[in-house]
Amino acid sequence: MKRVVVLLFISTLFFGLESLEAQVKVHKDLRTSTWNIIGLRYDKELSPGKWGSVYPTKLRALHNKTIELPGYMIPTKVGSKFTEFMFSIVPVESCPYCGTADIPA
Repeated sequence: MKRVVVLLFISTLFFGLESLEAQVKVHKDLRTSTWNIIGLRYDKELSPGKWGSVYPTKLRALHNKTIELPGYMIPTKVGSKFTEFMFSIVPVESCPYCGTADIPA
């Protein structure tokens, strides 16, 4: 009886770990030219101690335009109602800020 229990435990452990490996999600790259453009803003020192944002021409061309960003909306606070979101091209479990992973290559 003891052998059966040990064998059952080992087989359950083996097959359980095998099924976990099969559940690894493959991330689909959602980067688009629009994602690349919205990342173009940078800060520049305008004068000693005074900084300002610089918006390149491609980014300014999107001003007052409707754009589409494929990806995920991640709430920034826990609760049943959400008013603030972070946009991401990776699922929350792959997000370096929210999950435990890094942005996949």
